[in-house]
Amino acid sequence: MKLFKDEKITKEKPNIEYIMQELKSQRKIIEEQEKKINSLTEKLDAIKPKNDMEFMVKLQIQQKKIDELFTEVESLKTDLKNQQFIEGTEPLTEEERRLLKAGRYVKKQISDVNKAYIELDERLATVRGELLTLHEIEQRFKTIEDNLNSMQRHIESVMEVELEDKINILKETGKEVEEIVNKKLENDKETLKALQNIIFTMNEAVQKIFEERTEKEEIEGVGPKLEEEAIEEAIPA
Repeated sequence: MKLFKDEKITKEKPNIEYIMQELKSQRKIIEEQEKKINSLTEKLDAIKPKNDMEFMVKLQIQQKKIDELFTEVESLKTDLKNQQFIEGTEPLTEEERRLLKAGRYVKKQISDVNKAYIELDERLATVRGELLTLHEIEQRFKTIEDNLNSMQRHIESVMEVELEDKINILKETGKEVEEIVNKKLENDKETLKALQNIIFTMNEAVQKIFEERTEKEEIEGVGPKLEEEAIEEAIPA
């Protein structure tokens, strides 16, 4: 069981290393995308109006000016037609010269306004295109972020399983060590008990020999031997 868990952890380690490499790669991509987003944001700030509402108001003002100029031109044409003015057939009056000058001025203003309107329309189209590009980058960034979160959750799950396996292995190892220690204690207790029995038996044997020797010496009239000699005879060499 323990060997199986060790093999499982060993097999998971390459996957974890691969996932960590993928995380680093994805982080690098995110940093590059952030640089692109910052660059596009700076471009948008340079080309788009500061306020969309302000831009629409300016556009409406320009359109209103164009309408007013067209109305004025139509009025001048009507006045000239009513006066039956034909250039070159009769001298121009002061009023007619003023009207011609005003007509040329109005025509120039209309041309300038049209150019400004076209330029604003082009800028608006550019802004829209940049906004679409920015939206696509944001979507890609979000996808990468989701992938990173998913990979992070996977790594955490793998690491949690690995940690749990290691804890279980440590628990089993602790139990095995505890069993070994308890068994050794039991063996030591039995050994100690056996030694105590041997010592007790030896003491009894020594005492018996000492008593027999003393009794024999008393019968033979020989002085008793020392207790140490009796002990040496009782203990084998």
